[in-house]
Amino acid sequence: MSVSRLTLFLSFILLACVPAGVYGQLKCKIEHYSTEDGLSHDGVTCIVKDHEGFMWFGTWDGINRFDGHHFVSYKSAPGDMSRFKNDRIDQIVEDQTNHLWLKGYDNNIYRFDKRTEHFELVADKLTSAGHKQLLFEKIFETQSGDVWLVSKGKGLVLFPKNDTTLNHFTFYTKEGDAAHQLPSNTVSFYHQDDAGNIWIGTPAGLAFIKHTGPGVYRSQLLDKRIVGPGDFRSAAGDDQYLYFSTSQGQLITYQKKTGRLTSINITPGGLNRLLRSKSRRVLYGTTASGEILTVDITGGRVSSRVNCNAGGLSSMYEDKSGNLWVAPDKGGIIRYAPGDGSLHWFTQVNDAKYNANGDRFRVFEDNNGVVWASLKGGGFGWYNAAKGSFEYFYNEPGSPTRQFSNIVMDFYYDASGILWLNTEDRGIEKVTFQRNDFNQQLLVDPARFKSDNEVRGICYDRNGRLWLGVKSGKLYIYEKGKLLNNLFINEPAGGMGLVYAILQDSRGNIWLGTKANGLFMASPEGGHFRLRHFLPDKNDKSSISSNEIYALLEDKQGRVWAGSYDGGLNLIKQEGGHINFDHAAAVFSGYPKNTYQKIRHMALDNAGRLWVATTDGLLVGDINNPAGKFVAYSKIPGDKQSLGNNDIQFIYRDTKGQMWLATSGGGIDQAVGADPMKGLKFKNYSTKDGLANDYALSCTEDSHRNLWIATLNGLSRFNIDTHTFRNYNSYDGLPKAGFSEASCVRLPDNRLVFGTIKGYLSFDPDKISIHRTAANMVLTNLQVNSRDITTGTDTAILNRNFNYTGSLTLNHNQNNFSIDYTVLDQRSGLKQAYAYRLQNFDQAWRNNQTQRRATYTNLSPGKYLFEIKSLNTDLYIKQPYRSLQIIILPPWWQTWWAYLLYAIVVAVISVVIRKNALTMLHLRQNVAVEKRMAELKMTFFTNVSHELRTPLTLILNPIVEIEKILKRERNDGPGLAYIKVVKRNAGRMVRFINQLLDMRKVENGNAVMRISKVELISFVSNILTYFKDVEREKGIELVLATEKPQTFAWIDTEKMDIVLYNVLANAFKFTPADKKIVVKIREQGLPSNLIIDITDQGPGVPIEKLSAIFDMFYEAGNNETKNVKGTGIGLAFSKELVELHKGQISARNNPDGGLTVRIELPAGNQHFNASQVIFTDEPAIGIVAHEADAGVPLSVISQSHGHGPAVPLLLLVEDNAELRSFLSIQLSELYRVETAANGEEGLRKANELLPDLILSDVMMPVMDGLEMLDKLKNTQATSHIPVIILSARHSVENQVQGLKYGADYYITKPFQNEFLLAAVQNLLDRRRRMFDGIVEQKTNFVDLGPSQLVITSKDEAFLKQVVEVVEKGMANPEFQVDEVAESMGMGRTTFFTKFKSLTNLAPVEFVRDMRLKRGLQHLDAGETNISVIAYTVGFNNARYFSTCFKEKYKVSPSEYIRQKAEKAK
Repeated sequence: MSVSRLTLFLSFILLACVPAGVYGQLKCKIEHYSTEDGLSHDGVTCIVKDHEGFMWFGTWDGINRFDGHHFVSYKSAPGDMSRFKNDRIDQIVEDQTNHLWLKGYDNNIYRFDKRTEHFELVADKLTSAGHKQLLFEKIFETQSGDVWLVSKGKGLVLFPKNDTTLNHFTFYTKEGDAAHQLPSNTVSFYHQDDAGNIWIGTPAGLAFIKHTGPGVYRSQLLDKRIVGPGDFRSAAGDDQYLYFSTSQGQLITYQKKTGRLTSINITPGGLNRLLRSKSRRVLYGTTASGEILTVDITGGRVSSRVNCNAGGLSSMYEDKSGNLWVAPDKGGIIRYAPGDGSLHWFTQVNDAKYNANGDRFRVFEDNNGVVWASLKGGGFGWYNAAKGSFEYFYNEPGSPTRQFSNIVMDFYYDASGILWLNTEDRGIEKVTFQRNDFNQQLLVDPARFKSDNEVRGICYDRNGRLWLGVKSGKLYIYEKGKLLNNLFINEPAGGMGLVYAILQDSRGNIWLGTKANGLFMASPEGGHFRLRHFLPDKNDKSSISSNEIYALLEDKQGRVWAGSYDGGLNLIKQEGGHINFDHAAAVFSGYPKNTYQKIRHMALDNAGRLWVATTDGLLVGDINNPAGKFVAYSKIPGDKQSLGNNDIQFIYRDTKGQMWLATSGGGIDQAVGADPMKGLKFKNYSTKDGLANDYALSCTEDSHRNLWIATLNGLSRFNIDTHTFRNYNSYDGLPKAGFSEASCVRLPDNRLVFGTIKGYLSFDPDKISIHRTAANMVLTNLQVNSRDITTGTDTAILNRNFNYTGSLTLNHNQNNFSIDYTVLDQRSGLKQAYAYRLQNFDQAWRNNQTQRRATYTNLSPGKYLFEIKSLNTDLYIKQPYRSLQIIILPPWWQTWWAYLLYAIVVAVISVVIRKNALTMLHLRQNVAVEKRMAELKMTFFTNVSHELRTPLTLILNPIVEIEKILKRERNDGPGLAYIKVVKRNAGRMVRFINQLLDMRKVENGNAVMRISKVELISFVSNILTYFKDVEREKGIELVLATEKPQTFAWIDTEKMDIVLYNVLANAFKFTPADKKIVVKIREQGLPSNLIIDITDQGPGVPIEKLSAIFDMFYEAGNNETKNVKGTGIGLAFSKELVELHKGQISARNNPDGGLTVRIELPAGNQHFNASQVIFTDEPAIGIVAHEADAGVPLSVISQSHGHGPAVPLLLLVEDNAELRSFLSIQLSELYRVETAANGEEGLRKANELLPDLILSDVMMPVMDGLEMLDKLKNTQATSHIPVIILSARHSVENQVQGLKYGADYYITKPFQNEFLLAAVQNLLDRRRRMFDGIVEQKTNFVDLGPSQLVITSKDEAFLKQVVEVVEKGMANPEFQVDEVAESMGMGRTTFFTKFKSLTNLAPVEFVRDMRLKRGLQHLDAGETNISVIAYTVGFNNARYFSTCFKEKYKVSPSEYIRQKAEKAK
């Protein structure tokens, strides 16, 4: 090409680059996304679509996933476990195992697992294998799914698909072995052939890496004479050959079949790029000198050279037409047409001084064959083949139509027809290309006012003319696309006004209804029209009823009807040349008056009936009947078969005669019924059924029984037969121009025309094509209990991304959840319709329309299957569908094992109920008997008590007389003391019996109250004197405290005496010696009450048992009082008596210890019922003088018998002082006696004194007798002491228990002294006889011979241990008894005393006897050397051994040997 021709051509190109107008742009919809829409950063670096349909964007702050509605970002966060070193991502590559490989700005490679949402740093794996500080430039994936990483100057790294752990990888470097070697560590290009082999070009040669198996690649040797060492630049290939270029201008050909390499030089400069043509059998190449080379493959020669004069050339792209698009070093793009040899160089003006785009030259061809390119050095646009120019795409710098920068950083073209861009303006541009199926025609362009293009009236006449009335007041008439003017002979100077309705009647007249200017009739006249104007006239009843005519219609009789918006219906009558108007309300008797006056549209049904659309509902008139019957229909609340809305915009009759009503907000109604004059029902279709919007404006039918409905939200196509909708909006190329009311028409060629606010819209329904694609349904979010659930949160619900979860398990309290879903179709926008159901819960599919969330609440435990599907089946090759198994676990109380437990419990309860029922039956049978038995027992008890009174009287009175005689004779000896003991204990029995009898009266309600006024302080003081003896004996201080010198009370003195005595006796019983008891009398409250507080310093009562101490037979249960004797009647009886006085008795623990019993009595006598008590002036007589339960010491009669230490020592342990003193006196006549008041004292004295025998009570304070016995028998020093138990517990069980504890005798009270003394003497004698037998070797209890003991008791165990110690040491002449005591863990004196008491031998004598017996054993064994035997058994002198032997066995050792020898003969 000559320079002049090139200059001319370039000039033409520059002219061609003059900016094209906006109407020359491609039809598309552009949407911008930024951080406001959820993007993590506006700086987008790369764009990828994964195999599921998610869009992924690399940004300066992590990666973002986009499902068409929401962005989800993945990046590092403070405190997380992410290995991100830099959140900026420059490259994303998806592999075949649901991983994204990311190259960061820091040149590190990361792998992101889409299922677990976890990032891995590849460098960690490489470093662990010894490969450190590796940086990477590029990521490649092979056809088989293996991933190759190109490092910076350190070769390649292969990660095979079959290892997802990243633990297995292979390095290919210059230093590698033959199977993994490269010519250089710097990679210039990467190429994979159709066999899966990898070809690597480097500055030092070409590498062939053969694919030998899954994840296995081995370097192959190439002929270095041909392939090296050269600087390889690019590769290309076809089914037979591979082609490689070098910087030296070489073209190297590799024949795949034979492996043969050939090389030719085709240019003196560098051969930068190669491209194998798909349309011709040629190979294209670009050179560093600016040439485009065409190489004939068949001949292997250069067939043409074209110099572009644009500097060096590099990348190439061949479009479907066979044209080449080349990147020149000087910027822009070059189009080369090999067919005619034409060359065009296109450039664009950049909108930024600094171009960060660099050399990101890329070309692609869209679905419509349009070539798009990101230019070298900046610029982005498309090639306009019609003009031969490269156009800006809404990105011309300085243009008012500019929407984004023409410096494109990256782009992604989706095969579904969507282009994604990220530009210098940042953010993301989504470009949805629209097909030109819908034709929008403006009437005025440009228009000053919106009304200039707003079409209201529309009509297509029989002459093929399209009549359009617009809101600006103009009427447009088109014929074959040409606007017709001057059609009206007498058109008014100001025009006809706003034409809302247009009709051509059967006579050829054109009727024009206007808003506010009445009605016009245009009659044809010589190719033109003559107008007649009709306006309402109040004085002319035959004039039209209104000047607002919205609807016109001609019936089957040729009559024209005019519907007005405020004057109802008019019938136009044409008689000769006169035209009159009959008002329907006046002419037709059945026409409604004062309602249904605002008419929007009219239509005829197949029977010729008139259907009138009004703002009040539907009117159907039988206009064929002169009477003109009309029937009205309106919306009925609660009736789904009535109208959807009363405001009807349009009525349409389809080809099968079905009537359709478009309503304002009620959707589309289909009239159902054979005779509308008898009744109609309406089938409603709304947005719930798929309609684009419920505000329907007009509709018409195409030739395929589809109803096209204009709504406020686009156009809906309704298939009348299948009842399905398909909606069209801006994503489908439908212009964003709102539809007008009642403005549509179907043309004879089947095209449809709709009036809009921006002209009119026309289209051929048959050419509205459906472009089906494949799309996936995905799950995008899970909410449980209104909380978003993410992968790996503390809820542990999801351990992987929700979309990859096949089964969802929830606890019983997680049964409220929402599931978000969507179809990954970036074209569909908001027009997707969904249906879902939950099997095992829903009976049918739920139509969710465009909502992308399903919510369920309070689901019962069980297994469910959630299913979601798209209802837009016409959009997709296969209907998008997704299912998810959901398991809601039951609470523990609804599990199988819980039900098993319930069954067991029910069974047990049934058995218990049955048993109880049987028991109740038995009880009912025994109730009568038990009641009778109780009465008999109580009667018997009462009679016995009465019978006891007589002998007690005969005991007390003689004793009193004997006491008087002894006192009179001044006999103060033992007899008087014994008499007093008898008298005192007989008094206790009388008092006890009296209380039982009185309590019986109280329980039966027979108690008689003798109330008198008593001075309370002196009354109490008198009672305190009863306790002087016990007070003195125990050293207790008894204090009476009063606030006044005198206090009067109304009481029954006899009964209150019992109360106070019982409480005081209880206080003395539990108060330790040398303590204090305080009685306090005071008045309290208004009206005043008398308070008597008795406070002791005893152990108190546990808080939980305070209320129980006044119960019958209650006994204290704490450790300190459990063995204190009592009947459990006193306090209970006292409570009954206090309540007879209308008073209260209570107890509380003192802060400093002890118990306070409070008696509270009402003051005065008004609280007594005079009919139930006897008021007296004198206190009740017959008060029994009490004696406190403390014995008088009998020491006055005890005598000191002066027994020596040889007399046995007895230890008497008894808490009752009188009995202790009495027994001590009795026993001291024969034995030495020591006494103790309780078990603790007795144990201490037993360890100190080691008595010969112990007598002990069982129930004692501090420590009882059994506990003391147990400690004695388990202590080595005291285990040998015999023990006799004396107890009032006489049952066999109690006796067995005592014997088990080690007692030698168990004697129950009362007992005879002679029996007790005999038992004591018997025990002592038995012990003495046993020890005598031991000494004489006549007993069977034990043999004290060495190693021949038979153990029968603890004492014998003690002796056995002594024997063992002596056996071990007796051979030593220096062996001492102290060593035995030390070995036994006892003191010398204790050991001596215990051993002496058991054996009647001193320990020294016992050791000597043991030595003699051992010597005897030696003699019996046949030994005859007496000296040796003597020294062997521990004697240091043979003579002394012989003397001792003869003393013990009455024969000398030598004589014993002789006698034994004679017996042997």
